[in-house]
Amino acid sequence: LIQQLESFNQYTKDEVNQMADLGREGVEAGALGFSSSKTLLHKDINGEYMPGTFSGNEEMLALGLGMKGLNNSVFELVSDHLGEDEEWEWVKDFQKQTGLTVTLIATTAPAYRNNKMYNLAEQARLEGHEIRPQAAGRPTGVLHGLQSSFHAFVGHPTWKRELASLSHEELVNKLLDPEIKKKILSEETTIKNELMQDLPSLMGQVFPLGENPNYEPEFKDSVAGIAQEQNTDVMEVMYDLLVQGEGKELFYQPLGGYHTYDLEPHKKLLEHPNVLFGLSDGGAHCGVIADAGMPTFIMTHWGRDRTRGDKLPLEFIVKSLTSSTAEAFGMFDRGYLKEGMIADVNIIDFDSLRLHRPEAIFDLPAGGRRLVQRPEGYEITIKAGEIIFDNGTHTGALPGKLVRRSNEKKEANLQ
Repeated sequence: LIQQLESFNQYTKDEVNQMADLGREGVEAGALGFSSSKTLLHKDINGEYMPGTFSGNEEMLALGLGMKGLNNSVFELVSDHLGEDEEWEWVKDFQKQTGLTVTLIATTAPAYRNNKMYNLAEQARLEGHEIRPQAAGRPTGVLHGLQSSFHAFVGHPTWKRELASLSHEELVNKLLDPEIKKKILSEETTIKNELMQDLPSLMGQVFPLGENPNYEPEFKDSVAGIAQEQNTDVMEVMYDLLVQGEGKELFYQPLGGYHTYDLEPHKKLLEHPNVLFGLSDGGAHCGVIADAGMPTFIMTHWGRDRTRGDKLPLEFIVKSLTSSTAEAFGMFDRGYLKEGMIADVNIIDFDSLRLHRPEAIFDLPAGGRRLVQRPEGYEITIKAGEIIFDNGTHTGALPGKLVRRSNEKKEANLQ
């Protein structure tokens, strides 16, 4: 019902109250909270924007008030507008009126410029607001490639008309044809997205990943930087890089927050006590994003391998990935190696820990594609006291259970 009403974006007061009642019913039944999307990035299979995209502040407030008084319930919001002061003022007022923990995900670059997200987190902390911005270990990014769902030429007429339906082998052979290359490079994209309207500039934020992915690259590592070094047209370089190596190369494009070409602003944000480590998409957007390896990236890059600035203490990283996140969502039965806690444990060979390059596999129904990134170095994974992975191989054990919201109130100074 919520989705049906949202799709029309026309509600009566009674309908909004009905949605709030349904939300409360779900949280009372065990949901951790209510999550909503106000970003143009989220569309369904038919290209329709997701419920919540254009919701007004009064509607969001009604949904939040529907959960008022339910211990540990969380309101999560992903928004394109967190770089705007008006949106932030609304979020603070929302948290004050509802009393809920609010966790935020910013999806546009303005929210990260001039340390804005850090400053907002600090303001919330000083004013006593339980507002927890989420930050990834690196900017969330889409992966371009012929085996991804997206690349710079997907909106070009020749691609759409002649190439989109070909098998991978047929596609690479076609793209190696000089006439096809000439035709595509002479065209303009039909995609109306603002970034896609200036593809040469976008190439300054697109980076070949190669065999050993570098997620803190410099401008010279970008497609535009490579073209500049070669004194070659940037879109021709992009085209050639797409088809080299049997057309299996993938390219990282940060969606926001990488305008400085380093991760120093990210480090500052990750260190803030109100910030949660998040945004490790694994099942969502599986044809263009492979961020399920984010915890491994955080441990290896920030805890061991970073060369372009200071690292983060490993103890801080482990705490942030475990107990800090668990407590934020009211899951007080996990996150610590402590008697009485759920025995969820990873035994890691830290020196050997690494992420392989992302790759496309085609094991979904009807041969559907998903991007995966395989880790190495996890010796044993234990869930609720049972070994479920042994050196990356599933043992067959399935001890996991449905996670439900806890009514338990947080202890003061839980250690």
